[in-house]
Amino acid sequence: MEIFVNGERRITSLSIPDYEDGSVATDFSVPRMYCLFSSLSFLLEGEELQKKVEEMFYFTFSPLSPALVQFVKEGKIDSDVLEPNYDVARTLSGFLKRFGEDTKLVKILKCTNQSFLSAGVLRLKYLIGGADVKDLHSTQGLNYKDVKGGWKILIHFNEDNITITHRRWEQSFIPESFKFVWEMSAVFDSSMETMVSASIKIPEVKFGTVDTPQRQQLFNSAAKIYMETPVSS
Repeated sequence: MEIFVNGERRITSLSIPDYEDGSVATDFSVPRMYCLFSSLSFLLEGEELQKKVEEMFYFTFSPLSPALVQFVKEGKIDSDVLEPNYDVARTLSGFLKRFGEDTKLVKILKCTNQSFLSAGVLRLKYLIGGADVKDLHSTQGLNYKDVKGGWKILIHFNEDNITITHRRWEQSFIPESFKFVWEMSAVFDSSMETMVSASIKIPEVKFGTVDTPQRQQLFNSAAKIYMETPVSS
């Protein structure tokens, strides 16, 4: 995750584990969430909210997470940590509920969840993965999968709005075939009360050695409404 304020990068490489994708939480996850919530709350409302968030987070997790205690006391984390003996996702959910569904912090965090992308994921899978491939002599066609580590979230705090963008790399199931990156962006007013606009686009496509001109044309045709210009190798 990267956070920008009026175009200037302020925070980078923060993340919250998304347990919907089957990833395993470790005690190392908790201090990273602490850093993210602390930084976001300061950008939203300053030191008063930041202090409240930090104190409540520490009160919630410190009895459970030795890594958080070490981080707060010493400013460092032992990377050699094991899976915690408590439900991190459920504890986190309870922590967020204390702030209420209508707070700006919780609204922003909801937009960083994988479920936020579901409409875009389904739309592109239908257009590209479902393209007619009967003449391409391939059982895989244009089906694709996500690239591990290829998902980034960008949050822009601007003067009159907040923009949240998910950027994801996808790749064909076929070796040496295409890969592409797509973005889903949502623009909210500065209070996070109203979504002003939303968009999907495919800014970059890389074709591979097995992608014939016919195959490239099929991809461009399937994805054209989200591409700025057609791509060829």
